Amino acid sequence: MKLLIVNFHYFREQKYMAGIYPTTKDTLHKQISAIAENYHFVSQKDILNYLQGQRKDLEAKACCLITWDDGLVEQMAAFEFLSEMKVPAIFYVPTKTIVDRVVLDVHKLHHIRTEWNDSELSHRLNQAFQMNAYNFDYEKLKNQYRYDSLEGQRVKYFINFVLSPKEKEQAINSWFEELAGSESSFSKRLYMSVEDLKLLAAHQALGGHGHSHLPMSVQKEEIAKKEIDLNLSILKEISGKPIKSFSYPYGGQSAVHTDLAKHFASTEVEFALTMWRGINETTDFKAPLFLKRVDTNDAPGGKNHSYG
Repeated sequence: MKLLIVNFHYFREQKYMAGIYPTTKDTLHKQISAIAENYHFVSQKDILNYLQGQRKDLEAKACCLITWDDGLVEQMAAFEFLSEMKVPAIFYVPTKTIVDRVVLDVHKLHHIRTEWNDSELSHRLNQAFQMNAYNFDYEKLKNQYRYDSLEGQRVKYFINFVLSPKEKEQAINSWFEELAGSESSFSKRLYMSVEDLKLLAAHQALGGHGHSHLPMSVQKEEIAKKEIDLNLSILKEISGKPIKSFSYPYGGQSAVHTDLAKHFASTEVEFALTMWRGINETTDFKAPLFLKRVDTNDAPGGKNHSYG
């Protein structure tokens, strides 16, 4: 089977100068139509059946799997819209947002960047942490954040991969509180509810995305394992169903720890998605815990159509 996996995040009509680049209803419809010209849409169940040798009919097909990361409540409107078009999807959800009603650092930073430009953030990071003295690997920046400006790449990489967890938490929390106020109220407006997760699970459209949305490669192995296990157990407890697939937070080469494949063998996860860009060919299914995926911009109908 040839499998194109396309990833989305925000689904809203509002536009921003930076930070959040949402898919609108109109752009989603156009992109699904463009993909449908050459691909057959498949569901989580289809992929699982294929991996178990039960869908031989898919071997000769060009297929596409639609995914949404981060468990944002606005994605439920995308779920309904895609259902009307009879297009299946998987929604990958972190669980700390539900258990503790916090806002993940990645979404705090997105909100901050809608209010402050990268020059302002670069200035603040340099003042507090001497960011300009850090020796960046520009190939890593380009791979992880290919759609951002160089200054945006530096800011995001420094925050997510260079600062210690404590430094990152202090900086982002301070900026977010300055701009957004109550974190709990913001969280309730931003993320899916327990009822949303149950609905997705009933349609076999729910997957894991780590408990706290931490990049696995920069965590101690035991912490990464706990992040996975806690996420999967909470989602299973809420939904009453085993979680069969997983999306690595951030997903790029700098964020995925390949040694975790051994740990997934002790879970019920049968395939997992990276953001290693490309289309999956038959040989890629020999390592189903590291399937390739592309951003919406790279897929047919996207702004920078590069794959498919």
